[in-house]
Amino acid sequence: MKRNYSIDLIKTMAAFFVVAVHFLLNSGFYDQMIQTKLTFFWMMTRQVTITAVPLFLLCTGFLMNRKKLSVSYLLNLFPVLFLYVSISLIGWLRMVVMGEGVSLVDALFGILDYSTNTYSWYVEMYIGLYLMIPLLNLIWQANQNQFFHRYVVGVSLFLFFGPSLLNSFGKVVPDFWIEAYPIGYYFIGAYLFEYQEQFKKFKKTWLLLLIAIFTFFVLDVILDYQTTYQDFAGNQYNGFEPLIISFLIFVCCLRITVPKGFQLPIRKLSQWTLGIYLMSDVTDQIVYPLARIWLPTMEQRLIYGFAIILTSFSAAVLFSYPFERISEWLRRKLRSEQSVERKDQHVSSKIH
Repeated sequence: MKRNYSIDLIKTMAAFFVVAVHFLLNSGFYDQMIQTKLTFFWMMTRQVTITAVPLFLLCTGFLMNRKKLSVSYLLNLFPVLFLYVSISLIGWLRMVVMGEGVSLVDALFGILDYSTNTYSWYVEMYIGLYLMIPLLNLIWQANQNQFFHRYVVGVSLFLFFGPSLLNSFGKVVPDFWIEAYPIGYYFIGAYLFEYQEQFKKFKKTWLLLLIAIFTFFVLDVILDYQTTYQDFAGNQYNGFEPLIISFLIFVCCLRITVPKGFQLPIRKLSQWTLGIYLMSDVTDQIVYPLARIWLPTMEQRLIYGFAIILTSFSAAVLFSYPFERISEWLRRKLRSEQSVERKDQHVSSKIH
C-alpha cells in the first residue's frame, strides 16, 4: 500500500506542537496579563498548538480503523511500553544529576502511576485506547454505509464535545461522557479515512481554518483581556475550539503533496513522535531553567519563544533517537516472528 505522507506530515507537526504548547506552561505565560501584542500572539499560537493531542488521536483513528484483535496486535504494544519505561528512567537520571533527590524506588513507583515523566499521561490514555481499538472497530465496521458512520460521529460529537458549547450558559445536554473524548477523536479520524476523497475536494478549507482561528482568538480576547489566560470548557481537549481547529488542520494537510526531498525526514520524524513527546519532558527540564537564566524577563522569553521551542524539540529528537531505533528493532522482530508463525500455520493447514 502506498504510504500516505500527509499523515506523516500531520504527526510530525503534532510532535512539534507538543513542545510548542508546553512552552506556554514552562515559560510562565499563564501567569501573565493578556494585554500586550506579545501575549496576544502567544494566545493565538496556543489555539493552534493545543491541537497536538487531538491531531495524534485523529491520526490513530485514520490509520487503525481496520485493525482486528490478535496476539500480534497485543504484542505490538510492547515497543510503546519500552519507550515509556526507558525514557522515564532517563528522566529520573536527569533528576539525580540535577540534585532533585528522587530515589530509584520512587521513580519506579512513578512509572507505575505515570508521574516520573510529566507528560506520560498520554501513554496512560493511549494504552487504554489501544486496547479498545478492536472493539471500537467492531462498531465502526458493523455497517459500511455513510449514514451509520455519520450517526457514530454525530453521537461522539454530542456526548464528548457538545457540552463544551451547548452548556456554556447552563447545563442543557448530558456532560457525563466528556472525559471519553479520545474515542470521539478516534471515530472522527476513522470517518476522515473512510471519506478522505470527499474532504480533499474542499478547496476553501484553509480559509475556514483561518476564520476559525480568528473567531476563537476574538472570543478568548473577550474572556481574557487584562486578566491571565483563562481555561474554559471550550478550549480544552474536549472543547469545540481544539476539535474544529484540529479537524480543519487535518483536512488541509490531506490536500498537501509532500515534496520527495522532504518525505524521508518527515517519515522518520513521524515514526519517532512518541519518543519525542516523552523525551521533551527531559529536554524541557533542562532548557527552561537555562532560559530563565539567560532570558530573565517574561518579555524576553516571549520574544525568543520559538528559539527555545526549537532547542527543546531538536534535543528531544536527538536524545530519543537511540530509544526509537531499539523500538523499531522490536517492531521488526515482532513482525518477523508473526510472519514465521503465519507461514507455519499455513503449511500445517495444507498438511491436514
